[in-house]
Amino acid sequence: MRIFLLSALMFSLLLSGCAPALIISSVAGTGMYLGYQHSKVGGIQFRFKNFYLESTIQSVWAEAKLDEPFLDIVGVYGTPVIIGAATSKENLEKAKALVFMKSDNVQCLADGMKIGEWNRDLALKVRVKLMFNFNVSARNYYVAAMKNQVWVVGVTNSQEEKREVIQAVRSMDGVEVFRHYIVVVNESCADGYVIRE
Repeated sequence: MRIFLLSALMFSLLLSGCAPALIISSVAGTGMYLGYQHSKVGGIQFRFKNFYLESTIQSVWAEAKLDEPFLDIVGVYGTPVIIGAATSKENLEKAKALVFMKSDNVQCLADGMKIGEWNRDLALKVRVKLMFNFNVSARNYYVAAMKNQVWVVGVTNSQEEKREVIQAVRSMDGVEVFRHYIVVVNESCADGYVIRE
């Protein structure tokens, strides 16, 4: 019965898109914290990614016939962040130049040489670790991995949480290279930000 009520409550929260401060203790004794304060970080309903910016840049890359399946773009508010790896340094420079056509502020965390395939297993392990860290609002972070390299991009409202995320990922087995772009915003700034799609 307790499991059914817990599942129903979580389902209703997901449908509503609203998460007031709530502490839920599961049968196994672990807990999940969904904070109202965290829900205001990164825009509306836990959304920090600027999907319009991402799709615009992906379209520019496609029009330029830049075939780089292991380069990705993450839009954090108005800042495009390039992650992954290009097949050559020349193509990485071309990708950056195309991004600069759409934004003055570009963060490039990508490599100029392909280092392997996307490592979805490692990315999933990082996401799970962040989800079970009660000091981190995991939904405000985007995680990707390639071979033994991990990228974390996201927002937080405190330097403490930023340090917590960095420490948590760096201490994981299998992570040899860790690159991050984590923006610290205050609650009023995030609350007033609207993503246009």
